[in-house]
Amino acid sequence: MNNKDILLVALAAIVLMYTFVFFVDYQQVTFNSEYSILENQFKGQKNGHYGLDELYATIYAGMILFIACTLSAKILYKRFGKSRFTWRPVIAGIFSTGLIGLGESVEHNLSTLGHEFFHYLLMLSGLLAMYFLYIGTQEYRMQFKVGGNPIKSKIIVGLLIILPLVAFAIALNSLEPYDARIEMPFVYITATPTLFLAALTLRESYKQKDENRTLMGFLAILAGTVSGLTVINMMGRLGDIENHAFLFVLGQSLQVIYMSATAMLIFVFTFMMWSMAEST
Repeated sequence: MNNKDILLVALAAIVLMYTFVFFVDYQQVTFNSEYSILENQFKGQKNGHYGLDELYATIYAGMILFIACTLSAKILYKRFGKSRFTWRPVIAGIFSTGLIGLGESVEHNLSTLGHEFFHYLLMLSGLLAMYFLYIGTQEYRMQFKVGGNPIKSKIIVGLLIILPLVAFAIALNSLEPYDARIEMPFVYITATPTLFLAALTLRESYKQKDENRTLMGFLAILAGTVSGLTVINMMGRLGDIENHAFLFVLGQSLQVIYMSATAMLIFVFTFMMWSMAEST
């Protein structure tokens, strides 16, 4: 499977999963700057989400992405976990991508502290996922050179442990869900390095496409979807804070489609890599 085939799979996933969110009635949006998007929490979430049925699609799509990434990480680790180069950071990047879905799925069901913890967990997870994916592309080049040192497993585990601790520390300082005092500066601060790492990953993947088209093509598309989710999340939050209905609705709908498409892409990639490994 070459890069064009992988891109077609991603596009097909977007088209198929669009039917999943087609039932959404976006005309029910009404904005009130005095109330939080999660004023009523889990009971009556639809009213707390400006009347959008899309909220339930977000919960389902987020959980689908988390399950897909967790299963993929487990399967790939079982098959490639002992590889010295590339696979350990790639697997960690896939798992971190799944944490984006977990945060999107769970945050709406909790009170302020729990909500903010998962909200910042998902935003930090995008940045960490891009870091791991970039390291993965670097290590693929490194394995053909003498003296290259791959990232140590304990560093990967350490970063995955630090991730929720940082999210919890930020959540402790939030006075309400989506606390604008903290959220918007944090969104910009995390978005900048995430997009920068995505650009580096895309560049490295392109340079090495002739060595392994399947792996590099997947890393390039996953970098695009993770960075895309970062931009979409920023779009949705700006729409909420600035009471801009179009930005909010666009961000929420694209978020569901991106998460669903990413989940399908990861499933296809995992099956493809497992099958190729079994045939060799």
